[in-house]
Amino acid sequence: MAPRESKPDNRRCGLFEYGQPPGGNAVASLPGIRAVSLNNKNRMYMRVNILLCTAVLFLLAACKDKITMTAKQFSDKIATLEQGLAEPIRQTENAIKMYADSADYKGVSAAAAKMEANIQEKISQIEKIDVSGFTGGEDFKTVAVRYFEYFRSLYTAYREIGDAPDEAARMTASNRMNQILAAQEEVILRLQDTQVRFAAENGFILEKAPAAQPPANP
Repeated sequence: MAPRESKPDNRRCGLFEYGQPPGGNAVASLPGIRAVSLNNKNRMYMRVNILLCTAVLFLLAACKDKITMTAKQFSDKIATLEQGLAEPIRQTENAIKMYADSADYKGVSAAAAKMEANIQEKISQIEKIDVSGFTGGEDFKTVAVRYFEYFRSLYTAYREIGDAPDEAARMTASNRMNQILAAQEEVILRLQDTQVRFAAENGFILEKAPAAQPPANP
């Protein structure tokens, strides 16, 4: 039997491989195409994994920043922060009066800015507390933050008085402060009422009535 004559493989030509798709037209493809495609997929999977890991780490960091406590501890924390304003307010008011009496408006601005930062630090503490497990927790937290934001706005007004370029601008800033001061009693009562309701909703009794801060007078 005569040896079978081998036929040349017409599917290969140099670097190209030829296939015969339906319709009869041969198409050329580089052998490296599949490898490149797989590499692209691998890169895509790696990017997805990196993004997922980053998201998980971000969530873990956010959870780590959150402070957990009981409803009563949260109420006590707000009371402590609130009461902690009394002495800084007294000292700042005295300093601002002294600076204003001597027309030292830079001193007024500096004292007010320091108090703004003090109050902002207290707001940041409140914002980190997780209240999702408390009845009425978000409402009490929002009212508490607004309470401290209100007092911060008073010292922002003081700072604007100190930074005013002339007497006309200073008078405008003073009028704005008077408008802010007009709402002070309402802001204090809202915090007190919300805190009493929060205590009732979460089954504890306030040891003493929430303390009202002394008015900040220009």
